[in-house]
Amino acid sequence: MYISVEDLPMRNSNEHAQMGEIGKYLERMGDHTENILKNIEEVNDAEKAQKKNGKIEDENILYNENLIELFHLVKQNIEEALQAYEEDNHSIAGKVIKREKDVNDLEESIRRTYISNLNKGIGKPSDGILFVDIVSNLERISDHSVKIARHSLGIRYPFTRQVMNAKGEKFVNS
Repeated sequence: MYISVEDLPMRNSNEHAQMGEIGKYLERMGDHTENILKNIEEVNDAEKAQKKNGKIEDENILYNENLIELFHLVKQNIEEALQAYEEDNHSIAGKVIKREKDVNDLEESIRRTYISNLNKGIGKPSDGILFVDIVSNLERISDHSVKIARHSLGIRYPFTRQVMNAKGEKFVNS
């Protein structure tokens, strides 16, 4: 069976542009995820080498409460950003944008705590590089999920749709 271009439902150029940008965001999220996986592999390889040499560290840097919470927040942002776009749901998109502040605050707190611990002689700088890189990649993934959520609000392309709140005021991203 042959299908011509004329048989396909045509979408407007703005929707094509949006879909292209969202594809780029998803690809970048995948790149950041690959970086995180490489860092986790390095941490695991270092632990194996330490155990082989009879050195056992007290704490694995990957089992940090705040890091685990950051993973959960970012996962929630990804899921809800995609849901907001698929369903054109402004409420869910707004939650993603608001949650980004929590992600940024947690990232900053994790960095400050790690630096403070290093200054106190707790932890190793080599582990810190991997740890901070994981945190940075998670924050960037969340940033891309916010960009996806903004598309469903019309913020990325404000000329395509005006988003109003219940009072009839334009949506303001704070």
